Amino acid sequence: MNSFCFTPFLLLVAILCTTVNESPGTIPATDLPRTIRCKVERSIPELPGLVVTNVEGYELTDGILEVRVGPGDAQLGWDSRMIQGTLSISDGKLRLERIRPADPEIEATMQEINRRLRADTSSRQQRQFRKEGDTMPGFALYDQQGHLLLSDSLKGTWVVMNFAFTRCMMQEMCPAQTARMVELQHLAKEQGIEGLRQITITLDPDYDTPGILTQYAQAKGADTTTYQFLTGPKPAILDLLKQFGVIAYESKAIIDHTVTTLLFDPGGRIVLRKDGNRWNAQDFLDRIRQLQGSIES
Repeated sequence: MNSFCFTPFLLLVAILCTTVNESPGTIPATDLPRTIRCKVERSIPELPGLVVTNVEGYELTDGILEVRVGPGDAQLGWDSRMIQGTLSISDGKLRLERIRPADPEIEATMQEINRRLRADTSSRQQRQFRKEGDTMPGFALYDQQGHLLLSDSLKGTWVVMNFAFTRCMMQEMCPAQTARMVELQHLAKEQGIEGLRQITITLDPDYDTPGILTQYAQAKGADTTTYQFLTGPKPAILDLLKQFGVIAYESKAIIDHTVTTLLFDPGGRIVLRKDGNRWNAQDFLDRIRQLQGSIES
């Protein structure tokens, strides 16, 4: 008698629990969190969020899924682009985080270029990093807009490069370096120096996605038409650190690292290298003027 009454009760509880834990669309909550690939149909700035379709591995109700995203990703929009990210559920709403591009053709191009970078890095002896007079190695990363940036596209311009990460809390390190890069950008405009590009490569690619870098650039007052923030595959970034002799390692959820800032001429050659965090923005502009003068004469 007790068993007969108890069994339907358990069945009812099981049904209710399944209903509560089911996420919107047809993706069960038990599958989350997980990395997904999908195509963005449109953005919903007021949420902020995205409407995505073609979610690999799932049949969606009406073929679409509405997800919440961070403000940086909402600003990028990602309209009509293939992306991947971590899908989770919070307060009954689907959320997509750590969003990055996922176009197969672009990924293939990136992998081929960075494969050659890997081979070159492996051939270098320990401590054999690039110094003044050496050239920029080939690499492929994503900028803060999620667009592919090839090192070859930097040729023909003066380039100031450094390394930092958005979660750095030591004011004398990354925040100070970024502030100096922004100062350099302002000084270059004031002094009429043209053809200058600046790039900061993240030391924390797992966290620093294009959306995060977009927020960071805005917060720091950087003009991203000439100052770009780069992220991408962690192995490629580790290779670049070795190529330029930048030491970085994770310790207790932070990244300890050395500081290196480099100036490349339009031919891709390193013409100024500053190690340490006490460099002066004007030094880089003076070096550009000096070399421009020697070329003109």
